[in-house]
Amino acid sequence: MALIRVKGGLKHIAIQPADPSKSSMKHRAVKYPPGRLLAVVGASAVALILAWKGAANTAAGALHFSTMPPHAALPSDKTCAAAISPTPETIPANIPFNRTMPTAAMLASFYRHPVFGSDPPASDFFRVDGHYTGSTDMILRWAACKWGIDEDVFRAQAWTESKWRQGGPRPGDGGGDQRFSRSECVQGDFTALWGYACPNCCYQSWGIMQTKVYYEWGTWPMIKDSTAFNADYRGADQRACMNGDYSEYFASTQQQPNTYAADIASGDLDRILWGCIGMHFSGGWYTATSLPYIREVKGNLRTRPWLRGDESGVRRIFDSIR
Repeated sequence: MALIRVKGGLKHIAIQPADPSKSSMKHRAVKYPPGRLLAVVGASAVALILAWKGAANTAAGALHFSTMPPHAALPSDKTCAAAISPTPETIPANIPFNRTMPTAAMLASFYRHPVFGSDPPASDFFRVDGHYTGSTDMILRWAACKWGIDEDVFRAQAWTESKWRQGGPRPGDGGGDQRFSRSECVQGDFTALWGYACPNCCYQSWGIMQTKVYYEWGTWPMIKDSTAFNADYRGADQRACMNGDYSEYFASTQQQPNTYAADIASGDLDRILWGCIGMHFSGGWYTATSLPYIREVKGNLRTRPWLRGDESGVRRIFDSIR
């Protein structure tokens, strides 16, 4: 059964994946602007990443993670962590959440039920662990790198969803999509949302990326307690969508008509990327509901509001690493 889940002078280099048999990318031109690497492809890119790491804080520009095509060989957690230089925190309220990582028991429970139903497959989420700590921006970059998503697109979506806030001192901080009907708060045996920090109501979505826990209840409570887990999960879901693993969902009668299958088959990376961004919000593919959301994220990508102002030294911090 399917349900509707509401809620950018180029040079070229060729990168060879470690195991071509596991990737459709045998040799692919990767574009990057002067002084800024835009893509990291596969495990064999470790040496390349580290070679660029030394230049990341120079006047040439910081290392930049870019969007990788469907089914690309993705870098490991450790590769991404090693490529990210430390930066100060710009959202002080996030600090306790940025330091929190899921326990082994929590992850074991999550892996048993990482998604609603069987589309996409649970295996798409077996790399999610939230085992990274750092500033809010470092966490967003780590998840973007790990799942092959442009880091500024990821930053822009996080800004659109939460203004980069994972939570706060009160239990309900970080919650969104408030509902007052028990039927909109409870899924089968999952009742944890009902009444949590909200008497006779619930918040369906949580954290920096506002994942809709009403559907993705296997993420609870890590999704609200850990910034890294929240970002990690959103990256995995974005990648699952980009890989075409929502085919059954979009083939359902509730989602017709849509062009998901045709767009995935076309290989149009830009259309796939933004369609999956919109799907996170609306549950649909380029629908009347998702299109304004896509425009909002693109607007934030263009203006980069996380760089504005002097609060917490945001501009000084980012200017120092770019």
